[in-house]
Amino acid sequence: MRAIAKVLILGLSSSLVLAAEPDVLRLSDAVTRSLAQNNEYLNLLSSIEGAELDLEDARSEFRRQFYTRLDSDARVGAELGKTFRSGVSQRFEGGSRWNLEFYNSDFGGNNLSEMRLSYSLPIFDDPLDSGTLELRRAELDFQHRERLARVGSEELIAQVASQYYQAVLARDSLQAADGETALAKALANATRIRVRNGRSSRLDQSAAELRVAQANQRWNTARSGLASADNRLKIMLGMNIDDPLVLDPALPAVSDPTANMPEPEVTEALALANRAELLRLGEEIDLARRKLQTEPESRLPGLDVTLQFARVGEGEAFSDSIDMKENRVGIGLSMDMDMNGRRDITYRRILLFYKQRQRDYNRLSEDIRADVRNALMQHRERASQLALTRSSLELSEQRFKHAELLYRTGKSSTEDVLEREQALSEARQIERQARADYLVAGLEVKRVTGTLSQEYIPQ
Repeated sequence: MRAIAKVLILGLSSSLVLAAEPDVLRLSDAVTRSLAQNNEYLNLLSSIEGAELDLEDARSEFRRQFYTRLDSDARVGAELGKTFRSGVSQRFEGGSRWNLEFYNSDFGGNNLSEMRLSYSLPIFDDPLDSGTLELRRAELDFQHRERLARVGSEELIAQVASQYYQAVLARDSLQAADGETALAKALANATRIRVRNGRSSRLDQSAAELRVAQANQRWNTARSGLASADNRLKIMLGMNIDDPLVLDPALPAVSDPTANMPEPEVTEALALANRAELLRLGEEIDLARRKLQTEPESRLPGLDVTLQFARVGEGEAFSDSIDMKENRVGIGLSMDMDMNGRRDITYRRILLFYKQRQRDYNRLSEDIRADVRNALMQHRERASQLALTRSSLELSEQRFKHAELLYRTGKSSTEDVLEREQALSEARQIERQARADYLVAGLEVKRVTGTLSQEYIPQ
């Protein structure tokens, strides 16, 4: 019975240990996690909600508005009384408006009730005051916020991929430092033996011990670099820095880094068609142009015509006035002469804004083209560097095999084989660094063209 209990306890403890081990975090999982938990990106998504609320507010200007108002201490001349009004109104994008209102007043024993229907139509109206352009601006701002969120996701994906690779390579550096330290200690032991046998000098032993100390120092630097790389990645992923982190050490394979390189002309055209900040400037220029095109209309004095129909009742009490038997029809005119030149000042500001945005658009277009060309040059350089490091890796592999062959035939020492093995390990690490740089450069090309998404992240 005790044996069975002991087996159950051991099995339970083993399962708890296995359950406590963190899962391997792949690059695709890291990107998904960052898009769900990164603080800056979540704030960017919140700004979309704010722009959506602004858009709803702008749209509400053209929805039916219900209102009710009661003034219990209203005054007309020296008389004190009360008024009540309740109604519904709606404004249209063209500037017209209708209103249906019930009104009642009670002053000094005189009670008045009125049901009024009115329709206002602008004959000459300032388009800038119609609300249509403001609605369009709110729509454009909402679209821009959505694009900014897309840009934010592209930048975050590129940053997470780059930092993920740096964290993986930091593990390679620590592993290489382990190998270098082990090699330095082995060579130091061999040197001490040769010194005792009179085959090496004390100076050789001091050099070997110095190499061990240097290897230990590089190991400490590699361990510090790994901790720093992991912490930066954890912050990007919205993790606590004390959370365990296990990464997939494998890097995506690259068959031929120099094949299928993007064409500069096509890439530039793609960037100019997709970059969110350039699209935003184009929309602002278009909106300002539409405002400027309304200038001839706005120079006319504002004139509104209002048609009214009302049924009116009057008596000593509300029960008397509610029997509204009298019909009234009226027409009203309202004119805004703009004696202070407000419209002229407004349009001069719009013209200045329009010219400024045109200059910004032209400058940004050139900046984007420069970004694309720099990214393409960097991508080509990384491809060439990767091809070169692969050739160096092949040479290191051949030299290591040759050293092993010489050792088997007694023509080489153990130290020579260890040196070649360490050189091969360093060549592999350099190739992995070059491959990571090449992959990040490819993502950067996608980012500067505004086409980077999760689908480009290896699964």
